[in-house]
Amino acid sequence: ITTKSDFDTKIVNRKDGSIWMVQFYDPSSDSCEKLAPIYGATAFMLNGFYHLATVDATTDYGAEIAKQYDVSKYPTIKIFQPDKKKPIDYKGKHEVEGIIQGIMAEFQNLLQYRSQQLPDELKRQKAGAGKQQKQEGGSEEPSKVITLTDDNFDEIVMNSNDVWLIGFFAPWCGHCKAMLPDWEETASNLDGEGVSIGSVDATTQEKTAGQYGVKGFPTIKVFPGGAPKTPNMVINYEQGRTKSDFIKYALAEVDRTGVPKEIPQLTSMDVFDETCKGKNRICVMAGLPHILDSSAEKRNKFKETLSTAAKEFRGTPLVFTWFEGSSQPALEEALGLT
Repeated sequence: ITTKSDFDTKIVNRKDGSIWMVQFYDPSSDSCEKLAPIYGATAFMLNGFYHLATVDATTDYGAEIAKQYDVSKYPTIKIFQPDKKKPIDYKGKHEVEGIIQGIMAEFQNLLQYRSQQLPDELKRQKAGAGKQQKQEGGSEEPSKVITLTDDNFDEIVMNSNDVWLIGFFAPWCGHCKAMLPDWEETASNLDGEGVSIGSVDATTQEKTAGQYGVKGFPTIKVFPGGAPKTPNMVINYEQGRTKSDFIKYALAEVDRTGVPKEIPQLTSMDVFDETCKGKNRICVMAGLPHILDSSAEKRNKFKETLSTAAKEFRGTPLVFTWFEGSSQPALEEALGLT
């Protein structure tokens, strides 16, 4: 930021809902000097996803901006959410991981706030969007719920490392029909998170339904993570039947018994398609320094930071991947990183 007008145009007056992190600094401060490379590395990590800026508070324009936001000591970092008039003070550690977690926490708060407004927004857009899709000849994304039968149940479920939530339904069951939208959305939101969602028509797949003692509908059974699984491991699901209930329970079970998920390295279009394509997905791609420019230890720390962020955003549209700097020139050019 080089002028007050520049600050207002890029940050305060923007209406695109972007999040900005702004560091107010004094060039003569030792603390500011120590923070500079850390803040620069953070900006590199978050390039293309979040906006980071600096303001020299010793300049006339910088002093004016600092006074406007009650900044009196340096360095001070403030996070400007969509309501740019009320920035939030960053009070975490002055290290790359801490700063990244700070800005992502505010992004998560923003997602939660907007999720409260989602029902009204869906009502407003649902009819028109559906008509437009049909007119354009588009088709809905295939269901992420896996249909299970007597023939494929053991092969698909019992040999899988995933945590499984399996619903036993009956076609005539009203409660089953009412639960179906939440069941579908749960499967979509948890795709790739170490959780699989399955459905069994208990009126036709009687062998499997009988093996697991299904007598009423809907009945939901939980198969813990890890393979191979055995029938005596199965847990009766007795929590709520909304999407948020299913997601909360499933992710807790992943933490308890699931196989830890690695952030995939973006090495091909196949990896991109598998990780990033899908309804309502927001793909976060992190460019990490080439292994020759850092070290295995630093690389692992970067990956740990990504894994922490990915865990925080499980069950949301955000998915994470990473690529090695200078190893994907076409990708870097497409993203404007060259």
